[in-house]
Amino acid sequence: MTEAEVFTEVLLSMQAIHGNLAVLTYNRAFAALIVGSILGIVGYSGWSGFLWYFLMQALMGLLIKTKLGSAQPKKYFQSKWAPYTHEVVSSSSMLTFVTAWTLTFSCVHVF
Repeated sequence: MTEAEVFTEVLLSMQAIHGNLAVLTYNRAFAALIVGSILGIVGYSGWSGFLWYFLMQALMGLLIKTKLGSAQPKKYFQSKWAPYTHEVVSSSSMLTFVTAWTLTFSCVHVF
């Protein structure tokens, strides 16, 4: 390795990466809760609700990109795609979305 390559190498703290991923997970789950509740109140049913879920996840990725600004995601995460793809189809955010959606739909439109 040359001296220039040594100075351009980025050292990552696993605790900081874990903290950044935890913040992403929290934000995606909270957004899923909000969107699921809104769709339940409005009365969406069927597969169109999942389209809104994925649109919300895409918007979250865009907001995270805006928050990062000109900084490289590789400085804060293990891969450059982690801010955009982490927890998109995971059980935590998807179940939060479906639970909020069905609960509010049932409370508003069924009972």
